[in-house]
Amino acid sequence: MKKLYGFLKVKLCYRTYWRQWILVLVVFLVSLSNFAQSQQYSSIEEVKKLNFELFEEIGFDENKMNHVCRAIYSTQKRASYLAENGVSPNKEKLDQQFKSLILRVLSEEEFKKFESIRHKLK
Repeated sequence: MKKLYGFLKVKLCYRTYWRQWILVLVVFLVSLSNFAQSQQYSSIEEVKKLNFELFEEIGFDENKMNHVCRAIYSTQKRASYLAENGVSPNKEKLDQQFKSLILRVLSEEEFKKFESIRHKLK
């Protein structure tokens, strides 16, 4: 164990390696930010295209799919808008608003089906 500690202390703490560690850190942060941005939808049609099979699996028709996709997209946009303006989005409030949007078209039973596949949404 002391040999490993000595190796890490010598190799990682030398001044000659600080540039490589900064480069690794920058690459990691850039890739992390790209991943975070890729998780956001660019349009309602993208939501529908990515999740069409899931919606079809639980029996949604075209009208219900469109409404659910609009609700998902608007909730995501609302959360990103709040985050951009320095306000921490309240998940409970956003979920409550999302549920009220969804229940305009879906019944409680259909909403429960949707909740069962929600973790699979892309």
